[in-house]
Amino acid sequence: MMVKLSKEAIIAVCCTLAALIVPALIFLTVKFPLKQTPDERSLVTFSPTPVTLSPRIWREASSTCPVALKALTIERQAIAASPADHALKQAGTDPAQLPQLTFILYEGNPKKDTAILDGRLLRQGNSFNGWKVSKIEQKRVQLTGRIGTQWLSME
Repeated sequence: MMVKLSKEAIIAVCCTLAALIVPALIFLTVKFPLKQTPDERSLVTFSPTPVTLSPRIWREASSTCPVALKALTIERQAIAASPADHALKQAGTDPAQLPQLTFILYEGNPKKDTAILDGRLLRQGNSFNGWKVSKIEQKRVQLTGRIGTQWLSME
């Protein structure tokens, strides 16, 4: 039993198969290069370093009290002296002592320029330990305080 197809039916079946097979073959054979930024490329090639944990070593507990009675009385005398002096002693800073300049992030915009003084992020106009940040330049910072104007340099 043989089914005889018309010429138009054969052409329709062949065109349908070609319309399905040709795009599939093109998709499987043609490779388009990816446009990646350097950050994306570094993420693709990233391999984390393994974390190694060491066992915790326990120390024996001491039966002696770490706080001596003498230290407590000295502490009470210092608190009674003056709250402002105590606050400065707690911070470990002296208003006459210059803070240490660690880093400058200079963008050329006074609102965005940032300096790190004694571990604190400061911008122009901010105050810290009696010093006011007057100006931030590329390699130095100007401070104004009770003892006058001082420049801190990164060099």
